[in-house]
Amino acid sequence: MTIYAKYELAYTWGTERDFVTRRVLYLKHPVKMYPLTLDAERTQRLFLALIRKTNEIAEHPRFYNTLTANCTNMLAEIANEVKPGSIPYDISWNLPGLSDTYLMKIKYITPEGSVEQTQKKYDISKKQKSILSIADEPHAEFGKRLRKLILE
Repeated sequence: MTIYAKYELAYTWGTERDFVTRRVLYLKHPVKMYPLTLDAERTQRLFLALIRKTNEIAEHPRFYNTLTANCTNMLAEIANEVKPGSIPYDISWNLPGLSDTYLMKIKYITPEGSVEQTQKKYDISKKQKSILSIADEPHAEFGKRLRKLILE
């Protein structure tokens, strides 16, 4: 083990309501929620691949690495396992702040005007009061109402 292997890689699972309310309401993080252009079959295959990878990490721990094993490039690798070559390597794999722009470029996210207009449309951070008003809704209802907020 090198001195750089300090943090184990982990996949965190939770409900949409839990993650959105925690990040937007409590931590005050900027959050964008984009719809992806994946059909139901590919969505299911991606979900199952994420479960498999989570179980692999539990059995064979790996370490987080900003350049080679971060939140963005690990997701891209899994997406490419589901459909080889679907997300070609790009610098955004290593610089996650660029990933939404790249996903728009390769049509995983449908642009709604310019990149900036799309980012603004799907920025749910600015809707704290509305999110707070639905935070206690049952999980399924929370998801439906959150999507309506995005479209407002």
